Amino acid sequence: MNNVQLAAHVNDTVARQRNVPAMFVIGLLRDSCSTNGAACRRLKVCFPAAADVMCVCHTLCHVGEHFILPVLDEFMTPWLELVGGRGAHHGARALWRETVAPAEVPGYSNIRWYAKAEIIFVIGEAGTRRLRDFLLECEQRSYGDATRTKMLTIYNSKGEDLRLQIAAMLDMRKLVSTTYELEGDRLEILLTFDRIEALRTLGRSLKNHDDGILPNVDAVLRRLMTLKKDVNIEKYFRGHGVCEGKLVKQEKINSTLYPGQEVEAWLVKYTSDGTEEHFEEEELRSGKDGPSPTAGDGKPVLVVRHLPARNAICDALTPGFDYLESRIMGTCDAQFSCANMYELCRVIRAFDPNFADAHLTPGFVDSMQAITPLAAHDMLLGLKQELPLYLAAAASAPAFDKSDVVGYTDAILKWWRTNGNSFPKWAMAARIAFALSPNSASCERVFSLLENMFGDQQLASLADYIRAALMLKFNKRTVG
Repeated sequence: MNNVQLAAHVNDTVARQRNVPAMFVIGLLRDSCSTNGAACRRLKVCFPAAADVMCVCHTLCHVGEHFILPVLDEFMTPWLELVGGRGAHHGARALWRETVAPAEVPGYSNIRWYAKAEIIFVIGEAGTRRLRDFLLECEQRSYGDATRTKMLTIYNSKGEDLRLQIAAMLDMRKLVSTTYELEGDRLEILLTFDRIEALRTLGRSLKNHDDGILPNVDAVLRRLMTLKKDVNIEKYFRGHGVCEGKLVKQEKINSTLYPGQEVEAWLVKYTSDGTEEHFEEEELRSGKDGPSPTAGDGKPVLVVRHLPARNAICDALTPGFDYLESRIMGTCDAQFSCANMYELCRVIRAFDPNFADAHLTPGFVDSMQAITPLAAHDMLLGLKQELPLYLAAAASAPAFDKSDVVGYTDAILKWWRTNGNSFPKWAMAARIAFALSPNSASCERVFSLLENMFGDQQLASLADYIRAALMLKFNKRTVG
């Protein structure tokens, strides 16, 4: 379908077949496909009270696609052919499952960036030693001659870059977990703004090359670092805080890690007072991941935050977050802008009693005109009138745990069921707001279920049978 046909089909289904009054349609939920966007612009004429909400999960998926990690991309192409893709070598796939057991090996979808990311996470957590052993065993068994040879060549010639870029992906796990958190059918709409703001903050930190944001990359750099004179270290001293020092020279000492043995150790001199002490290489390389040592740590930490390799990783990840910023701020092509939707997500937090207690004012209610159905139905004046009642109830609301989307949703809905009768205009507005979703996962899930349940041999299935089977499966209900 083109956008004209799609808009006509949706309008016919909603207005004629379902007899839904035009003003009762409150949301048009879509991905950023240009056809869908053009269709929704046409439908806005038919359904003027509907908010146009773009799927934030599709946007986050595209963020990951903008990371520039060439060695990892080069490695993953033969990996998916041999091990992780749909047409992978059965022997290689089984061997990899044995190698990483009991960890689970995720499936792969070529239209979901985070499906590829999940595969990389398993590789990274397995470690380079098990990865090398796996590739050598594939060579021993003659699995996938060309693909195996290519992976081994990359591993042997670009191993350090590969390790760093895999570590960078592990440090971007927050991007994937946020995508999953916002992909459900609950009250993700109340959480979207805060979750995206956290990612934007991460993006700004990457652009500034801030310390502590890439713990896995920093750990790899500490293992790869060449120890030599004038390399910087940091160590926490109780009562004095973090002190900086430099490696001075190597000397033979009696080991503190292995009593009775004489080992080579580095003499460290602290710049603040000239104090000196010795550290064995194992101590230096096993220092705390992340930023400067915290109180009570007391381990020496090799300083890597200014290394060119680390800066290069920050620069490689930044384009993904620049892309997110352009979508959120609307500096991209108009058809891909999420600016209006993001403003809706910002103000819709008013229906979280905890947020309302801390931030809701009459002026904020005015800004809720960004929630199109509320403005179209002239509900804002009524919300202002009932605002004191809502705020009084919100002041005694429990603290809602936002880390668990399911638990958060159940708790919010329970609160509104218990208290909503005291401010009915807010309760009706909440019902409208809670019907909106920041994702198109529900229809995507329907497509997947239909594909799995009805193949070529079921093409003649009757519509009522398909609908009943789909509803049972979607709602996780069993027959009998």
